[in-house]
Amino acid sequence: MLDTMNLEYISDNDMSKEVPASSTTLSTAFFPSLKSFTIEECPNLKGWWGRTPDHQQDQSHHSLPLFPLLSRLQISNCPKMTSMPLFPNLEERLFLSNVSLRPLQETMSMNFSVPSSSSSLSSSSPLSKLNKMTLVSIEDIESLPAKWALYSLKELHIRNCPRLTSMSGAVHYLTSLCSLSVGNCEEFDPLRDMHDDGMEWRCLICLCDLYISGIPKLKSLPVGLQCISTLKKLTISNCPNLMTLLELTSLEYLHIKRCEPNLTSPLEISCLTSLRSLDIGDFPNLITFPESIGNPISFETLSIWGCPNLTTLPDDGFLKSLQKLEIRNCRQLAEKYKNKIDKDFPNLEIDWGY
Repeated sequence: MLDTMNLEYISDNDMSKEVPASSTTLSTAFFPSLKSFTIEECPNLKGWWGRTPDHQQDQSHHSLPLFPLLSRLQISNCPKMTSMPLFPNLEERLFLSNVSLRPLQETMSMNFSVPSSSSSLSSSSPLSKLNKMTLVSIEDIESLPAKWALYSLKELHIRNCPRLTSMSGAVHYLTSLCSLSVGNCEEFDPLRDMHDDGMEWRCLICLCDLYISGIPKLKSLPVGLQCISTLKKLTISNCPNLMTLLELTSLEYLHIKRCEPNLTSPLEISCLTSLRSLDIGDFPNLITFPESIGNPISFETLSIWGCPNLTTLPDDGFLKSLQKLEIRNCRQLAEKYKNKIDKDFPNLEIDWGY
């Protein structure tokens, strides 16, 4: 059984035995039909070759293994890795967790040629066809580079990247992005490096689902999101400095929790005229619910939890449009409304959290 904990190199062979010194290519084809490659839990892994002859030391990075049809790459918990294989056609997924960004940057910057036995490959960015990318615990990433050219990316998930400050360089290229989540990135500010309150975010013309959590520098959302008619679902959690929401007229699902800790009245939602579901939770000082709802007829589900001081609900006209009401750990609401709602709205599906 392979001891991955002590593995330092994928191959112990001398590089010259597998890569001829006279080779004119800048890469060596390996497993020409391989489509998925995973490396996990190799804390001491440094790279591919165990031994590199002196005359090839300076060009060892040019002799990285090339996987011409690789479509899915996952590397987890390999913090010492100094080089990655080449992947000119990565399409399905790139998942990186607890690795350095430097090997990826070097791979992205290489203009590698392809052996004649391999099929012709595009000379565009190796990530230009990628559909899904996940970056977790990448300690040295500070921004999402424009040169990655993520034209085809549909899902982007970033979390636990403490130095990440901005996405401004890449926003213009994310025109196919449908789902974006950024979590637990304490230095991240979606308005950083932008001089227009975030109008650049209007380039995310396909965005449907936005999840933001653990972003202490977030005070307001980028204004450009107001221009996106596809945005249907927004989740904001653990953003203690969030002060306002935008006029997101296409938004249908809003989940907001554990934000401004001293908030006594909720953020303005009257401008959310297409809202169908509202989930609001863990606001210990919240006292009142907004009187004005953008379009009460559209509302279907209301969930309120962890608001022990909340004393009011919307009026009866709003409650009549609901299909489901969920109230949990809101003692004052339960005491004030339970008998009335159970009596006046017998067809309403209610969960009092008991």
